[in-house]
Amino acid sequence: MPSVSSNGSDSNSDNDIVDYIEMTNYNNTGTDDYNIIYRQKRNKNNIASQKSRLKRSQKFASLKNEKFYLIEKNENLKATANNLKKQIANLKDLLVNSYINY
Repeated sequence: MPSVSSNGSDSNSDNDIVDYIEMTNYNNTGTDDYNIIYRQKRNKNNIASQKSRLKRSQKFASLKNEKFYLIEKNENLKATANNLKKQIANLKDLLVNSYINY
């Protein structure tokens, strides 16, 4: 049971109240600090996530452009290969005809 001082006040109770107020202020400060640190970390993570998503979408767009470029280049190479095959066939025919006419 709390002791009562000679002036009639409860000294332990006063100390308990002061301790409680200090502890409450400490906890609030800690909570505020925690909330600030937590918000800073969340904001930093949100920025990192946005950068990552942007980088991924840019890489996807780049790969998509490269895909279309390579498809077009492949078509051009196929056309060139077909032209070269036709030239080879024409040269073979010329060679055979010149041998026959010789």
